Amino acid sequence: MPLTFVRNDIINVRADAVVNAANRDLKAGGGVCGAIFEAAGAELLQAACDRLAPCETGQAVLTTAFGLPNAKFILHAVGPRWQDGRHGEEALLYACYQSALRLAQAHRFSSVAFPLISAGTYGYPPAQALKVAVRSIRDFLDRQEDLQVTLALYDRAAFDAGTALHREITAYIEDHQVRPDKRRKQDPDDTIDLSPLPAAPFESQYAAAAPLFTDGVTMPDDASFSDGAAGPWEPAHTLFSDRVAAPAPSQAQDIRRLLSELDAPFSTRLFRLIDERGLKDSEVYHRANLDRRHFAKLRHADYRPGKNTVLALCVALRLNRSETNELLGAAGFALSGALKSDLIVAWFIDQGQYDIDLINETLFDFDQQLLGAS
Repeated sequence: MPLTFVRNDIINVRADAVVNAANRDLKAGGGVCGAIFEAAGAELLQAACDRLAPCETGQAVLTTAFGLPNAKFILHAVGPRWQDGRHGEEALLYACYQSALRLAQAHRFSSVAFPLISAGTYGYPPAQALKVAVRSIRDFLDRQEDLQVTLALYDRAAFDAGTALHREITAYIEDHQVRPDKRRKQDPDDTIDLSPLPAAPFESQYAAAAPLFTDGVTMPDDASFSDGAAGPWEPAHTLFSDRVAAPAPSQAQDIRRLLSELDAPFSTRLFRLIDERGLKDSEVYHRANLDRRHFAKLRHADYRPGKNTVLALCVALRLNRSETNELLGAAGFALSGALKSDLIVAWFIDQGQYDIDLINETLFDFDQQLLGAS
């Protein structure tokens, strides 16, 4: 099952169990802990916790959720206090998530929601706490498929806007995003580069090269423009016209062959790629951050996946930009230079970085929809 991020208070997240960032004595505290006690009913919850205390750092215990509106159970997980990073804090924090996840698995929960443990009053640097959380959760999900995990992040503290990655992606978006004011042709130097890429190696020799991004109609390379009476920038050869000459017989045959390949359903192309790369289905849906049941639907020729699902699969298959465009096209989509989310994914693909969790952390940081997670 996938890992997803939400920006929300933990008590507002719907799950079988929510995780309380607890202290060793399981007493009501501040921050997340105080909010959970208050929402659940402090007196009842404290009585249940007193029967289980103490709980050692790196461990977790389970109580009912009492008055919590969106969960049936509370997992009380004790994270480490930050000292300097040299006193086993990372190992203890990793163990804390593992302990809570094992309890969730033992009780056959289908969903669990975590706050960012130790990143509040315990002083663990939020960006480092996030990395440990994601690594521990992902390691568990790679072994246990039937659990939906949500990380509820109350604010942006876990994302350092000063990192090199954030700066580089921000600059890339600024340089490449197509905006309405950039679409107007103001002078010969004010143009958008939509030059085509080579056709993907797994496609037909007749397949047209895919553009870097689409933002409206893409003109052929040899299109010429007229500044005559018909008006400025009128294409001499339009893509759509009722006066287009019929193709020669050999061209018609080529077109028929191309269309026969384009008619291959998305599922056929997807599973052909999986087989060509020698991957197991489980490897692909784990890499794509997809639910196993959702992935099974992709085998049906009449199932139409969403764009973010297809992009997640492109990441899982480690496709390059041209191959990504081809697989997106098979599902009726395309990368768009007008969409910030597409630019972010394209940046990671161009860098050869296919870590779905890092991509989703970045999408979340830029307030974009995550890949997979369904």
